[in-house]
Amino acid sequence: MLVNYPWLMWAIIAGWTGASVWLGNHTKWGQKIGYINLCILGGFIFVNIKVVPQFSEQYTTISNYFVPIGIVCMLFMADLRKLWKCGRKIVLMMVITLLVVCGTCVLGGVIFSHGPESWKLWAAMTANFTGNFQTFSGVAASLGLDGAEIVLFSATGMIAWMIYSLVGFTCGNWGITKKFKSYKDEITDIALTEEERLAAAEELSTGKKSISMDELAIVVGAAVLICGVGNVLGELLHVYPILIYAAIAILVANFTPINKCKVSEDVGTVIFGMYIFSIGANATLEAIAQSSWKVTAGIFFVYIVTFVLIALITKFIRMPWEYSLMSHMASIGGPVSVPPLCKTYGWKDLMMPGIIIAVLGQVAGSYLGIGVGTIIRMILGQ
Repeated sequence: MLVNYPWLMWAIIAGWTGASVWLGNHTKWGQKIGYINLCILGGFIFVNIKVVPQFSEQYTTISNYFVPIGIVCMLFMADLRKLWKCGRKIVLMMVITLLVVCGTCVLGGVIFSHGPESWKLWAAMTANFTGNFQTFSGVAASLGLDGAEIVLFSATGMIAWMIYSLVGFTCGNWGITKKFKSYKDEITDIALTEEERLAAAEELSTGKKSISMDELAIVVGAAVLICGVGNVLGELLHVYPILIYAAIAILVANFTPINKCKVSEDVGTVIFGMYIFSIGANATLEAIAQSSWKVTAGIFFVYIVTFVLIALITKFIRMPWEYSLMSHMASIGGPVSVPPLCKTYGWKDLMMPGIIIAVLGQVAGSYLGIGVGTIIRMILGQ
């Protein structure tokens, strides 16, 4: 391993993130690929040429401390007045997505069973696909899942997630989306106000933003404070901290002038770029080579089948494609996957409902996982 010094690791993570953001904003090919994909590809390349490790304290720090701050910064742009216009359909799409994911996991658990204890792994995998890796860990621990099984999932899961992210962050630009209904065609007044559109057009033409040191200090200070309060209350009340700090951020965004601070989006962009880099760095070719083929096949089975089924259902019930993609990403990736997706496609008005449905999936993930595992066990007679 070439990098053994913490400061050098931070230099690589932050440096590549900064370069990715710049390339995504100032080069034609970078704009086509997107800064998110550049970040994840950078992590994947660096880890496989042995420049950075697959797991490190820096990645944990980003996930545990930076990401909550990024979520709060992104929520500072939330507008409660727009939620009711699209919230109900997004919630419906999330429910459909969770049902599809659970059904697919039951089928996958039966087809790709690799032993008498495999139902436990599929229970934890379902918890991950409907929540995040924290819900996976909780279910795995409660069921007494063997550590070797966890390693099998982690190895393949990171590769599958990286590939899925590349698809998710680019498929919205594919021509096939024109065959689907768009929320922008359905709800004309959910987008930016005329004042916001004019400001955005000016920023786009000049390539500059007017950001003051006061804004930066207020946004970062408020975000860290909210995250701190949310995590402390979460531990005391034994609930997911994101439920608390996200709620506080939404209230602050809608009842204080902080939503006028343009720097909040920029801070969130950098943080999520670093997080996506760490995701790419978790995916090594050696890890997937050592995994059980049934586990590998089962994971890709869930990703591919659920993605296709959700697309077909979206077309059949004439649901906006943005809602289905966000619901699938929120289910598979959890709350931290929503802000980067919204940032990539410019869905500022969908960020808050997207995070809300992702949290709903995260809360239900443990129960859904154990339920799916129980059904698989009953079907296989294990």
